[in-house]
Amino acid sequence: MDLTVLAASADTDGISNLMESTLGLNPRSSGVTRLPAIFPGVSPYSFNFRFLRARSDLTNIVQTSEDLIELTPIATNPGSIGTSVTVPYSPAPVPAKVFHCLKVTKYLTPAS
Repeated sequence: MDLTVLAASADTDGISNLMESTLGLNPRSSGVTRLPAIFPGVSPYSFNFRFLRARSDLTNIVQTSEDLIELTPIATNPGSIGTSVTVPYSPAPVPAKVFHCLKVTKYLTPAS
């Protein structure tokens, strides 16, 4: 599979084929029920980032950022394949704003 196909959105919902496949969604059918989500944590200013880790052939990196310029990894390949993964996050000190990102990578073997 080439990068063009991975980056495309076959169902035109704006979610790449790679991300949909990563989350166990059908890249040919629009649907957002399994997209990553943020939930409040048990303590003030703590968060849980939740997503389905559907595939073992991809690397999932949960990142956080205060400005969307500098991204800091907080977990790599957390949880088990086929399960809903929750990554807790408790920033200190508490920033004015926080963004979370799920970075997905796949190693492509070069064509011979």
